[in-house]
Amino acid sequence: MKGILWISLITLLLPLFPEAQQPSLILPVGHSGIVRSARFSQNGKYVITGGADRVMKIWQTHSGKMIQSFNGSKGEIYDAFFSADTKYAAVITDSAVYLWSVTEGQLIKAFDGFYEALFSSDSKRLLLRSLNGSVTQVLVNAGLTERSYIDSLTPPIRINREIKTMAISDNGRRLVTAGAGRLSFFDILTGTIEGKVQVEGIISHCFFIQGSRYLVVISDKSKKKIDLESNYTISDFADGEPVNKIWLSPNRKFLLTSNGWGPYDLQVKFWNTESGKDITGSINWSSKYDSSYVTDQDGSTKVIVGSLDMPFPRRVLALGTGAAISEDGNFIYLRDFIWNHSNPALSDTLPIVNYNTLRITTFSPDSRYLLLQDKEGEILLWNTDKQNAQGYFNTKTEILKSAKISPDGSKMVITGNDNSAKIITLGTGKTESVLKGHIAPVTDAVFSADGKKIITNSLDSSACLWDAESGELLYTYKGHHPDCNPAYFNGNKLVLPPANYDTVPVYDEIDPEKIVRYVKLIQVYEYRGQLENSESKSSRYTLKRLLDGRYALADKERKYNAEFSFDNSMFNTFSGNEKWLAFANNFTDTLLVWDIENKRFAFQGKLGIIPRNRTGSAGLSFIRFSQDGKYLLAVDVNELIHWKSTLDFKTISRQPGSHVSFDTAGKYYTVINKGTCEIYDYKNQKLLYTYISVDKENYLVADKGNRYDGTTTARQLLYYSCGSEVIDLQQFKDQLWVPNLAERIMKGDSINGKALDQLNICGLTPEVEDKSNRQGEYKFDIIPGSGGLGATVVFVNGIEAKRYLPNELIKKTNKYELVVTAKELAPYLIAGSENPVTVRAFTMDNMISSRGIELTATDSSNKKFIAPNLYAVMVGVSDYKGDELDLKYAAKDATDFSRALGASARKLLNTDGKEHVFLYNLTTSDFRYLLPEKQSIRKVLEEIGSKATASDILLIFFAGHGVMAAPATGDEKEKNQFYFLTADASPATAAAALPEVGISTADLAGWMKPQNIKAQKRILIFDACNSGQAIRDFVKLGNNDQGYLAARNDEQSRQIKAIDKLNEQSGFFILSASASNQNAYEMGRYSQGLLTYSLLKAIRQQPDILDQGKYLDVSRWFSAAEKTVTEITKENGARQQPQLISNTNFNIGIVDEEVMAGIILPEQKPVFTTSIFINSDETIGDDDLELSMMINRKLADISSRGTDGNIVYLTGSSLPDAWSLTGRYEIKGNAVTVKVNLKQQKEIKNRFEITGTKDKIAELAAAIITKASSFVQ
Repeated sequence: MKGILWISLITLLLPLFPEAQQPSLILPVGHSGIVRSARFSQNGKYVITGGADRVMKIWQTHSGKMIQSFNGSKGEIYDAFFSADTKYAAVITDSAVYLWSVTEGQLIKAFDGFYEALFSSDSKRLLLRSLNGSVTQVLVNAGLTERSYIDSLTPPIRINREIKTMAISDNGRRLVTAGAGRLSFFDILTGTIEGKVQVEGIISHCFFIQGSRYLVVISDKSKKKIDLESNYTISDFADGEPVNKIWLSPNRKFLLTSNGWGPYDLQVKFWNTESGKDITGSINWSSKYDSSYVTDQDGSTKVIVGSLDMPFPRRVLALGTGAAISEDGNFIYLRDFIWNHSNPALSDTLPIVNYNTLRITTFSPDSRYLLLQDKEGEILLWNTDKQNAQGYFNTKTEILKSAKISPDGSKMVITGNDNSAKIITLGTGKTESVLKGHIAPVTDAVFSADGKKIITNSLDSSACLWDAESGELLYTYKGHHPDCNPAYFNGNKLVLPPANYDTVPVYDEIDPEKIVRYVKLIQVYEYRGQLENSESKSSRYTLKRLLDGRYALADKERKYNAEFSFDNSMFNTFSGNEKWLAFANNFTDTLLVWDIENKRFAFQGKLGIIPRNRTGSAGLSFIRFSQDGKYLLAVDVNELIHWKSTLDFKTISRQPGSHVSFDTAGKYYTVINKGTCEIYDYKNQKLLYTYISVDKENYLVADKGNRYDGTTTARQLLYYSCGSEVIDLQQFKDQLWVPNLAERIMKGDSINGKALDQLNICGLTPEVEDKSNRQGEYKFDIIPGSGGLGATVVFVNGIEAKRYLPNELIKKTNKYELVVTAKELAPYLIAGSENPVTVRAFTMDNMISSRGIELTATDSSNKKFIAPNLYAVMVGVSDYKGDELDLKYAAKDATDFSRALGASARKLLNTDGKEHVFLYNLTTSDFRYLLPEKQSIRKVLEEIGSKATASDILLIFFAGHGVMAAPATGDEKEKNQFYFLTADASPATAAAALPEVGISTADLAGWMKPQNIKAQKRILIFDACNSGQAIRDFVKLGNNDQGYLAARNDEQSRQIKAIDKLNEQSGFFILSASASNQNAYEMGRYSQGLLTYSLLKAIRQQPDILDQGKYLDVSRWFSAAEKTVTEITKENGARQQPQLISNTNFNIGIVDEEVMAGIILPEQKPVFTTSIFINSDETIGDDDLELSMMINRKLADISSRGTDGNIVYLTGSSLPDAWSLTGRYEIKGNAVTVKVNLKQQKEIKNRFEITGTKDKIAELAAAIITKASSFVQ
């Protein structure tokens, strides 16, 4: 998924929609189909898109963020555009025009039978051209028809009466309609006809030029110009020759024409409409790579660019609809080329363009940008000056296609528009597994009857069998296409229909490769409800398609219940109680329900569905009975679900959706709606939550009040909008974000937080306007909102540089003025690069800020570029005061991480022979810079602050304990803060004097604010987690028999919000060890903290994290470590999910063989669990020597040695690879003989015998462990 890139200079968007007072929470769901149209508004501030999913969306140009989405079109959208004032929008399908109020977000009216529309220049009227050739004039504000126009000249043939095109004059007063050689001119205000003109041929285009004095008319016979101020005098326009296709610049001053038919567009020409001259030949059509240009014999200009042949297309393949001309006429976009005839250096090729799907595109009014579509379907903003993609509109997202609930209702499997499926825990909304194995989109996924397996069908013509618990791919079956012969389950049996539908192999439940039998085709696949032949739930009834096309319903005794004959191909479904059999098809909206017991139709009727378009069907796509048989659900082609009661088969309700699935128990059902999955309580017909898949790894869940939860990456994509104003979600994050939202809903907890409609957002925040007009000075107007005015903050490169209180601003009548000089910003600018500067104004309570404006500042001091310095502070606390809090690997983690980072960073930064990497190891190990005491850490940061410049990098690594606790001030507004425990801490002080021995997030933010440390690139890595334990539980940590030895803790899920707040204030790149209410583990088997191990492992063993194969990319590095931690803890029966929070990315080092060789990863230690030995004497039948206890103590002792121990001991471990020792011993006098079984996964891997004596049981236990260890090392 592409991130949004910001345009360099942004001015405030003035309030466009003053009436819109209700906020919207925008979720990152783009178009679910091909985008056909993308246009700018006339002021260039917005982009409007539409396409195959029948949804119109409006986006901010400067941010790429969607601000409104409009559903309601019945057909595919081919064009969408704004009125001149941007308050209204028209949507064009092939059968209707939809008029929307953008201001109110409401559909004003749908006009069926129309397929062309024009707004008048004053935005008061909309002119519609109908399928029958008439034109209707509509008053926009009410959607009322004002009048209609037809061709008043009566020709002999009806087709010649149709109006083929129309145009409106610049002043909005005159309408011209044109058809077969006839033009009529009308006064729009009165409807009276002003004149009639006849020209030769069928008119295809007409448009006004030169202030609407002239009308250019293009027909299949000629090009003409009519002088409206000279009694409709007709003359040739340009060369007078006919053309087939035209493209106009928005101001109609430039025209591109082609006379092509068939596969070629011939004689492509470029005209100046005011002079009527062909300027193609007079322009040097060249590119920035030119070495020369030549003219072909046919007159076409051809540019020779090395090996690239880039001609201006006098003769090219059919141009299609992907063409556009800029407002100033300098740029021409054709297929995958851009030409600029005034500045050839700006001509270029566009290898990213996917010109086959985007039918309509435009340049921005200032000609700086062009809307294009890349090969992945994303709409991008192409900067014509810089010749690069300036930003992306995230028009393509993960769109869900199906959702099936497991039989026990505990999980669901979803499919979307990619090559995978996902298993979701229904009770939490969290992703269990991503099923990756197909190479084309997965169309369907179904559970077996026992819920243990899943079968997926894909457009790659394969079916994959998966373990539903682990997500493991069990087997791939080739040659099964979802539209022809997909795989399916018959109970727990896997059925794979062959392409010829002759016989069906049935596969073994245990061995997916073993065919247990072949059967004649009885039950064939279910795909979107379509069944060739089918059985009822208990197989009591079977519906078979006969050779003559009829259907026969028979019972187990093969007695016919009924025969059916249908005109169209039908699909059907049985009710679970085997009482009903329903039929439907894709071509009509007829629904038939057969009463099996009474052998009659219980229902025969139509649903009254409106077709998507004038040539499409009004059929059904899916039918299914509810699990209890009370309802029949039918999904129509317009993605509307009709609920019918089986008591009388009357429609009781309708809801949007394209797919429905019930769980076996009938407790829940899911609905796929516009690419999202809605989970409902079936009994109460209540929406529980909505699941939105952002990509393979990230998701969101939201309730009906727009409270939400999800992965960190997905949450960061959310934002509010008030009309046209985008409000960053960070300003209101705590108010709607409910951690563990889905889990709480499914448990029946009350969600008491504010809903979206209860937030007073719109008009609350101050507005900021850029009024800069002098070089070396930035001037801004600050206009308070209803929330008053607090601080105004200037951010440089995303972090705070300057803060101004209202009394420090210049007071005007109803606003404030801020003036910032370039000299004031200079210390915060990075030399040699563009520096984004953002100004935001906060409300009076300093809690909420405006979106603000962004501009670019450049360091003009001509300073020579100097490699940045890296200042890295490594804090690792293993040894606290007293033994109760001690950890084993925290200090080692900091030291190992410091060594690896230093080696990599020096290779990147120390290229000038100078030292640029400064490491401060504050650990409790013997080799350190200082002890990690609170004051020592503060002094080190002060030292760095005296040296660091804006170009430098600051990194802090913290490994140790953490805790959430109330601040010392007792301020009720700040209920809890997060504290890092330093080496000063003891169990007593950690409980009673936390501010003295702990570093709070507030402390850290204050020490690191840009005024103190100017380094612009900042990274914070902390290994602390949410254990859900209070401080009093710390004394339990560090015991030898703890499986994971020690967990680095905090108390509440509020840690996440504390860290997010720190991120917003200080501009950090943050990697935290775990998510809410989880432990961050020290893994004894790795002799290291798991997060540190994963970070080092990524450098040494995962070259894909490297940018260009050698540069250490921070984002890729941290993401890889995040994934490794999650996978390892899952494999070991635990749970730890690191959280990655980022607002930037950069390279921090170079990784080569020397760096990798310097990282020594500990070998994975074998895990031993509890041992059990008994006396072989059956009269005793017990461990009277207590050998088991002695062996377990020895194992715990070895494990407790940390890095010196060669094994890990976990009591009662259920790890799949854990070893255990069992056996019996025989006693003869003082002699003891022990027969030992070494087991793994309940299987004996080795047997051996050891002898010893009763008086030396400890030595005997040690010998057993030594022998066993030799087998498993």
